[in-house]
Amino acid sequence: MDGAALVLAATREIRSAVVAAVPAARRRAFTLREALWLGAGFESVDVDGERLDEGERAVRALAAHLDERRGLRTPPAPPARRWFRPTPDPFDIEDGHGRRGGAHRQALREVDQAARELGRLIAGAPAAAR
Repeated sequence: MDGAALVLAATREIRSAVVAAVPAARRRAFTLREALWLGAGFESVDVDGERLDEGERAVRALAAHLDERRGLRTPPAPPARRWFRPTPDPFDIEDGHGRRGGAHRQALREVDQAARELGRLIAGAPAAAR
């Protein structure tokens, strides 16, 4: 994690554990959903307006963009829940492990979708509105 351009986690709890283990990673650590939410408006260009390649420079530029926007936007409200289950954090992808097959498949779909969106964002495609 010391040299990673961007550190992504499924939940805020995991992101916090990463930062506790490697404090220097704080500016580069986000949940997948948080990265997409903060990534709105990111343009994959350098200071001279030249398009960055899809490699490490673009990922580092995205991490800097995300860190600059952290705390400037009000987080989305968590979805309402019924019964006794706690309200999920809107930036978390709930772990489907140990739950019924549908929950596990749902978690995999959410990770796949978020990873694809993040790839498009790094490649310079406009971010989906969140």
